[in-house]
Amino acid sequence: MALKQVSSSKCFGGLQKVFEHDSVELKCKMKFAVYLPPKAETGKCPVLYWLSGLTCTEQNFISKSGYHQAASEHGLVVVAPDTSPRGCNIKGEEDSWDFGTGAGFYAYDATCLVKSYPGSQLDILIDQGKEDEFLSDGQLLPDNFIAACTEKKI
Repeated sequence: MALKQVSSSKCFGGLQKVFEHDSVELKCKMKFAVYLPPKAETGKCPVLYWLSGLTCTEQNFISKSGYHQAASEHGLVVVAPDTSPRGCNIKGEEDSWDFGTGAGFYAYDATCLVKSYPGSQLDILIDQGKEDEFLSDGQLLPDNFIAACTEKKI
């Protein structure tokens, strides 16, 4: 399937669009949302990629965050992909919400990925919030990530 536009809505002078495509890598249909501010009609705009948490679709951020007005005012394109493959029919994918098809945290430790990153310096922003149960349960270890970034000078 070629890229298919699923929806388009005017929002704060810009356009909120949702697209669907066949992912070669994931071997399933995937969706992503793109907000195009008014400035995008006439010039280049910076892009922010918003990666929502586990179980979230592309709709989570665009419907709950209220980012559209600020993105419009600052000329910011925002891309929000669905980060979890869905409907892949993999045995056990529906057994547990936190270890389904889209759960990559048990296979990829962010601190190891940072330490092995071969590229140039990156600006990294992670906003988890302090009320996340995974943080209070000790499953998220932001200090370990900060230490890995410091060691690698990222």
